[in-house]
Amino acid sequence: MINLIRMDLYRMVRMKSIYITFIIYSFIMAMMTSVMSFSLSFESESSHVPTVAEVQEAGMVQLLMGLFMFIFAATFLMSDVAGGGFVKSYLGQVKHRFYRIISKFVCLCIYIVGFFAASTIVQTVMCGLFLDRVEIGDIGDYVVLLGRIFVMYLALMCVILFASAFVKGLVWPVIVAVLLGMQFPEVITMLIDLLLKWAKIDFSVTKYELAHYIPNLQLGSSQLVLSDNTTTDVSFVMILAVCYIVIFTVASCIVYEKRDIV
Repeated sequence: MINLIRMDLYRMVRMKSIYITFIIYSFIMAMMTSVMSFSLSFESESSHVPTVAEVQEAGMVQLLMGLFMFIFAATFLMSDVAGGGFVKSYLGQVKHRFYRIISKFVCLCIYIVGFFAASTIVQTVMCGLFLDRVEIGDIGDYVVLLGRIFVMYLALMCVILFASAFVKGLVWPVIVAVLLGMQFPEVITMLIDLLLKWAKIDFSVTKYELAHYIPNLQLGSSQLVLSDNTTTDVSFVMILAVCYIVIFTVASCIVYEKRDIV
């Protein structure tokens, strides 16, 4: 298992897409920070300059980060299949095929932490360049915010992991990644809720759709204020995310254990 994780980590850091996605993300972040600086220059009444934590708190930043991370996750999860005989050669030596899923899960956790660290550095540099001041903000609130985002991103990556366990091509996992990053599941669940309301069934599917909670996370708050001005407790969202992680990881292990590896 340890050797498998090492091999996956080696393949991950050797992939060009991990650097391409982060470079594109960094470029867009630079553009957003410069626009923020330009808009602040016209607000003479306000002397407040956003901290790094407040920039990270912005819903657009969280959505943007999630989109690029999900796309890379999909390419990484399917890279062994696209790369040839790695799966066949290595899985013949392990006792259980689901070790492959556990290895990918661990690598995704490491990738999220690494992306957060690199993103914090980039945002700090951008704040220094465009906002003329570098201030992290409340460290405790910032770490808690990143921890919550970590759990939610990992949960949605487990959905992509589950999709990759079914197919051998790259297209469908990438499609799932893009749809999650673009908040498309929320549109589907809202339509389902409308049908349920029309049928006079008092149940909300959107409440259990995790992706739409991401842009509403706030520093130092235990409540999420959603787009419809309703509030949701953060603890409910975290429990929901953990359920996603457990359900989709276990389901991925079961599916991968039974599927053909060729």
